[in-house]
Amino acid sequence: MIVRAGAADAGSAALAAEIAVLRAEWRDIAVRAEAAAPPACLRAADPVLRIIETFAAADPQRIILADAGAAHAAAAVTRRLYPALAARIEASREQGALFDRHDVADALASAESRRVPLPAGGSIAVEPTEALIAIDVDTGAVAGARAALRTNLEAATEAARQLRLRDIGGLVAIDFIRLADGAARQRVLEALRRATADDRVAVQVLGWTHGGLVELIRPRARRAETVD
Repeated sequence: MIVRAGAADAGSAALAAEIAVLRAEWRDIAVRAEAAAPPACLRAADPVLRIIETFAAADPQRIILADAGAAHAAAAVTRRLYPALAARIEASREQGALFDRHDVADALASAESRRVPLPAGGSIAVEPTEALIAIDVDTGAVAGARAALRTNLEAATEAARQLRLRDIGGLVAIDFIRLADGAARQRVLEALRRATADDRVAVQVLGWTHGGLVELIRPRARRAETVD
């Protein structure tokens, strides 16, 4: 087993549960190996299972799939490794495309766009570089101190959302609109901390730099692996 630094605050129960999952996976691979003739794929990269593995630690209450067949297959695969989650998998009973009804399509589209609009008319631009991820905040056509604060608060929420959607890891620098009032700057920082609190990885909001940027670190989520 490889236990990475991200497991430092996980607790013994979470580590024991992860080890149990890995052992179950390894037993499944060993059984397949006995019956397989090389070359053979012993563990298929099932996309639904990979998604469930990614978010298992967040303990989702519902996992909705588009049709009954897919839900049944996902539950069968999940039951071996994540029995508590298998009962929460369900087929959608609504009409129409699942992603459209739950605004997932719009979220995916925004994750592929360099510029993301904000409700009050501003926007943020996400610019990956070799050293860091730069996020620039723009008020658009609206001016004034109140508009700047409102745009910054919206940008803090949207920036945290985009970090999760794009699975961005590493150092992130956010260029918020300049605020002269110290209390307003603190509100923006608190809004960013609240917005990143629900992330599945522990985001560190480092605060304002002397140059007027806000820095944060979002570690890349990596799970333990079995090794030979």
